[in-house]
Amino acid sequence: MSGLLVVYGVLREQQRSGRVNWILYYVHRIVRLLPSIAMTVGMAATLAKFALVGPFGGEVQRSLVDSCRSYGWRDILFLTNIDLTAVCLGQCWYTSVDTQIYIFLPIILIPLIWKPKIGVAWMALVTVVFLSVTPLTIAVAHTLPDGINFVNPDYDINTDFYTYDKPWCRASAYLVGCWAGWLLFKTQNKKVKMAMWQASLGWLVAAAVASSVLYGVTDYNSLYRGDFFPKPIPLWLAALYGGLSRPAWALALLWVVFACHTGYGGLIDEFLSHPSWQPLSRLTYSLYLVGIVVQLMYVGSVTLPLYLDQTSTIVETTGYLFIGGLIGLWLSLAVEVPVSLLEKLLIRRQDKTDEAPKRE
Repeated sequence: MSGLLVVYGVLREQQRSGRVNWILYYVHRIVRLLPSIAMTVGMAATLAKFALVGPFGGEVQRSLVDSCRSYGWRDILFLTNIDLTAVCLGQCWYTSVDTQIYIFLPIILIPLIWKPKIGVAWMALVTVVFLSVTPLTIAVAHTLPDGINFVNPDYDINTDFYTYDKPWCRASAYLVGCWAGWLLFKTQNKKVKMAMWQASLGWLVAAAVASSVLYGVTDYNSLYRGDFFPKPIPLWLAALYGGLSRPAWALALLWVVFACHTGYGGLIDEFLSHPSWQPLSRLTYSLYLVGIVVQLMYVGSVTLPLYLDQTSTIVETTGYLFIGGLIGLWLSLAVEVPVSLLEKLLIRRQDKTDEAPKRE
């Protein structure tokens, strides 16, 4: 989704104003993400300690409060993923990865704007390269794809360095999003016509691909009856799944977006585009930042043993979403929205039509 929004937004900006201000390209990114991260780091490093009154309060104090005081700067500078053994907001590994890709994305965007045919060929080449990185890494280093390591007796968290939290591991899915943004831009204001069987086939293929990603390695990610450890996954399958599962999932999402955008979404489009989702969608970033902090504060404050079952998990999850949503609402209203509005007041984007009277 990040690649889709960035590419589509940049191409629309070029179409609308005749140029892209690359300085504002980076300024917007900082203004959009950094203030909310800084505020969350500040609250985790100071206010969170007052809730840590339970028997695990000391552990959460060290893992959250003290870590945010020592390592919060990494989240603010989008460097969380350089060392996940010492972090403040662990979830910010992805804002770091996303921003690191964003920084280098103009290498693809500039040729796409200046010479579209060359730009498309260049983006295709880059996509093929990054589609190959993770499978080759798994094959050469004999590591395992993330997602099945947690039930493996030889799991080593350091393997995440190769396959999980680095920009080269995520670039392939991001680039699929870039293709989606380019496709939506090329088909804007155009009527895309598909036969019923074509649209149906698209949905079936997308569903099959997404299901394969979710359940394709179930046999290697389950504890068998009578056995404590699952059966080992073959190296070829580990490389194939670890390298292609993310871009495959992104391709399934690409079809959902394209089908809904072109009028072939049916009930799915009506559900996803319902106006009731708009208020909640504005809280997703804030809730993403504060959600884990709320969970850690609960662990540090509860005085009773925690038992894992379906009922307790549902109750806890509902509570996390409600309390996290309230704090996220405050964070959005106090930081995210005001900063966004201030940016719009200070930086006025200019259309081609605005320049015509000046030349006259």
